[in-house]
Amino acid sequence: MFAIRIILDTPVEHEKIFLLAGVFDCNDYYTPNPDRLRDWISTPKGNGYESLHTTVMAKNGQWVEVQIRTKRMDEIAERDMPLIGNIRQRSQVRINLEKWLMRVRETLENRTSVHSSLLMTFAGIFLMKKFCVHSEG
Repeated sequence: MFAIRIILDTPVEHEKIFLLAGVFDCNDYYTPNPDRLRDWISTPKGNGYESLHTTVMAKNGQWVEVQIRTKRMDEIAERDMPLIGNIRQRSQVRINLEKWLMRVRETLENRTSVHSSLLMTFAGIFLMKKFCVHSEG
């Protein structure tokens, strides 16, 4: 599936009108999949994420997810994005976490200056801007 994001520059008081018009136009021009309409405006996600998603079939027969939101909504979504990150960022977090765990294991196994090594390791973690551990890496 292919995805496209449309970000509208509109005043807050007109957000819903323009977002709905965007979804209606999209669904009028392309064949919509009614099972794939997502309304994160009426019921925002727990982190404040708001957007309208619709999935339509392009002229070449490929499904396309269209995400429509305003600049304000995009700023909220992008602010929380580092918590999720892209594949490369998740891979780097996983590599860093594995290196950190290896250093902790080596320190505990060698039992040399355990206290100072652990303090340095934990200090390194808390100096990071954001740290996220996810069950899928």
